[in-house]
Amino acid sequence: NAVFGIMTAVIAIPTGVKIFNWIFTMYRGRVRLTTPMQWFMGFVVLFTIGGVTGVVLSVPAADYQLHNSLFLVAHFHNMIVSGVLFGYFAGLAFWFPKFFGFRLSERIGSWAVWSWIVGFVLAFMPLYILGFMGATRRLDHYDASLGWQGLFIVAGVGALIIAIGAVLQVVQLIVSVRDRRHTLDTTGDPWDGRSLEWMTSS
Repeated sequence: NAVFGIMTAVIAIPTGVKIFNWIFTMYRGRVRLTTPMQWFMGFVVLFTIGGVTGVVLSVPAADYQLHNSLFLVAHFHNMIVSGVLFGYFAGLAFWFPKFFGFRLSERIGSWAVWSWIVGFVLAFMPLYILGFMGATRRLDHYDASLGWQGLFIVAGVGALIIAIGAVLQVVQLIVSVRDRRHTLDTTGDPWDGRSLEWMTSS
């Protein structure tokens, strides 16, 4: 238990530094809310929530109670899904024109982003509460009198909204390929980013 507490506290410091690093990267920039930036901002907010809940788990007394609960499951997904998947999706949308010569649909991409963000909040925030209420991982049944049912239903609705977001990403790709003549990258720098990778033609 002490090892978990110490390691969680140690990792919180560089993670906090990185959060401020990412935020200050936007400082005085020309921030436009394109699909990659929406993915990034969703990532920063949800990743920060995951980091804060990690600090809770770094307290050995709290970790002893929460380690095998749904609180830990929610924390883990906050770090991995928002930290890995959202970053991947942001990079995919940003560098897609570099590889294929045309941009992905912004409209459908934005729908996908917000489906993922809203679905994620609905799916995993109730798990923090359920963890505090004593719900453990790998439960196959529970007593209805515990009052967990409503939170599990909200989490299930969130999972469905995430699934809609995943379907929208597939639709975004299909529509973007179909309409690629309208979103061709003719400049070599479709985002007006002026960074090194956009100095050559796509």
